[in-house]
Amino acid sequence: MKKVFLLMVLLGSLASTHAQGTMQFIANLSGDSGYTGIGLFSLVTNYFSYDVQMPFGYSPTEIRSPWPDTSAPVVFNLQLTSVIQPEPLPSTNRGAYFFHGHFPLSDPQITELTSGQWFLSSYDLQGQILNIPEPGGVTLLGTGIGIFYFHGLRKFRDHVGANGCGRELNRRMPSAR
Repeated sequence: MKKVFLLMVLLGSLASTHAQGTMQFIANLSGDSGYTGIGLFSLVTNYFSYDVQMPFGYSPTEIRSPWPDTSAPVVFNLQLTSVIQPEPLPSTNRGAYFFHGHFPLSDPQITELTSGQWFLSSYDLQGQILNIPEPGGVTLLGTGIGIFYFHGLRKFRDHVGANGCGRELNRRMPSAR
């Protein structure tokens, strides 16, 4: 009964992998200064959310398009929500700026975003906003089969060890003397 239930859950999750409607994106920012930043984004239908962390002093931070034109027009200015002040030396805390927010997108903006035309920019730091691919149905199916296989292998080993079958076979085998 458990196996049937697990199989139904697996098949149900495969059927809904593309029905969730959430797309995830990431941007890794770098530049000549040696500083880096990171942005995580999600798109649910036309609702775009962002969480960006930048080094202290890198504000304003903007979404621009098209990539890789560093002088491209600004699509959105991101909202600064919190700041961590840097500590004096010898501390390694250089401080950080955090941007968090959300806004609706038009269909043309969604097309630009999903085709990789958007990028984050702040002074010398830039990073393209890239789609994080979802695992495909074949990957999920392979993972499910692997789980069933190892679950069954563990059950078999537990059964053999509990019944002592392995030891009995060794005792019955005549020695080659």
